[in-house]
Amino acid sequence: MNKRSQILQSKKVLERRRKKRILTYSIFSVAGISVIVAFVLLFRAPFLRISKVVVEGAVTIDKTEVEERTHETLAGVYLGVFPKAGTLFLSKAKIKEMVLESFKEVEKVAVSRKGLSGLAIKIEERKPSVLVCPGFHEKDVLETEEKCFFADDEGYVFAPAPEFSSGVYVRYYIRSDEGVDPVGKNFVDTGRFKEFQAFVKSLTLRGISVLGMLVGEDGMYELYIKNRDLSEAIIYFDDRSSLEKTSSNLTAFWDSAQNKKLGTSTTPIFEYINLRFGNNIFYVLK
Repeated sequence: MNKRSQILQSKKVLERRRKKRILTYSIFSVAGISVIVAFVLLFRAPFLRISKVVVEGAVTIDKTEVEERTHETLAGVYLGVFPKAGTLFLSKAKIKEMVLESFKEVEKVAVSRKGLSGLAIKIEERKPSVLVCPGFHEKDVLETEEKCFFADDEGYVFAPAPEFSSGVYVRYYIRSDEGVDPVGKNFVDTGRFKEFQAFVKSLTLRGISVLGMLVGEDGMYELYIKNRDLSEAIIYFDDRSSLEKTSSNLTAFWDSAQNKKLGTSTTPIFEYINLRFGNNIFYVLK
């Protein structure tokens, strides 16, 4: 075989190899595209998409609203192709975040699959512990129509309170900043709030009926309690004495007043009691 024939044969071999590589690449490309299309069609299949949301544990929250918000969160697609409501790309963390952010009444939430196309959202609502009322306390606290909010046992404000809650919960009055919504935040440091609650409980156990408390600025407070005739008395105190000391002084004075009647023939009815001067207690009767 001469040199020219060898060159021609080599070119034919190279051409055949090139065509074979192109064919192989084409087959793999078509196969790869087919697999991707199959996956896309599979994950877009109705039976693998969340179509039903079941809300469990809701008491005051509207279940329908939670369901609608969930469907809104699952609307749309990732990368312009994969549905957010699809099985593969379902983000339970995102749904949980949405529920906690949208519904401040919710304390805990768990998200789980329910069959191929169902989603279960189990929520635990916060329990009201006290009322928080922005603004100053008014006389006749049980009869006023103040705008108050529920707070839980951590001092977290989570929802407006209906008017029928008056007289059921102890009220905390706080500074009112115009246009600022207290919902979704603690009205006071959690540790301090628990100290306030312990303070109120200690007085209640000693027979003093507490209606509410004004959390003033610079460590100044007003406590609202019931006299024996059910009228209201104001207790002034501050941070210069601990709450334990304030409770001890007040209960000792109260017990003495009710027993000795402060030298009168009738049960004393107080206008106010001032505890801001240490062991020296000043008061005014009605």
